[in-house]
Amino acid sequence: MGTDMTTPLWKLRRLAPRATRVAERRKSDAPSLGVFAASVVTKAGAFTTAYDSLVRYEAPWRREIAEGKSAAAALHKQMRSWLPALLRDVPGFLAGDFGDQPEVPDDLIADGERLVDVIEAATTRGGEALPYRDIAVAALDPLVATAQKEWQEAEAADRHYQSLGAATRATAADFQTELVLFRRTLMSVAGRSDRDYQKLRAEKAITADEDDDPNAPPVPEPVAPGPPPVGS
Repeated sequence: MGTDMTTPLWKLRRLAPRATRVAERRKSDAPSLGVFAASVVTKAGAFTTAYDSLVRYEAPWRREIAEGKSAAAALHKQMRSWLPALLRDVPGFLAGDFGDQPEVPDDLIADGERLVDVIEAATTRGGEALPYRDIAVAALDPLVATAQKEWQEAEAADRHYQSLGAATRATAADFQTELVLFRRTLMSVAGRSDRDYQKLRAEKAITADEDDDPNAPPVPEPVAPGPPPVGS
């Protein structure tokens, strides 16, 4: 018999403490139930720890991503403000080569670094350094540095968040497989109408139960799809 692995994570989080408590109090009802006592507790605990870590990190992750994108946007705005003067004063300058992909922070930051190099090295048609060279570099350099720092932090946060998500999905699959098998065993021993069997069904997770964890993260509200991966 296969197992359905489509149960939402928040439902599994609600079922995990129920399964732990049911397994502990029913383990002596039948030898077949006893063999699940330790494994249900272990796998439910591993999933709970992973899920809670993921939920706790979501807000810092979103903050880091937002800060990285904000820093990149500030750099882009400053870059664009210098392009008209450079088009006027630098022979052969191609404005389209700078900041043409503002939605990709890595590319934008690289463009910002190149633009600073161009401004420092450029000469006017008369062969002189740009009269506003130092002003432009002073305006751009700090924003390039800030964007680099903030985006590196955003990428590190995203890697950590993805790692937490992978751990949560892996432990969820492991726990759900164990839960389904334990639930079937309980049904065979006690019947489908058994109260403990019923509370372990996924569709019952929407209803609060005395075996729920009072410290569990709140049930998430329906939301639109999350932000795409960093750099997309």
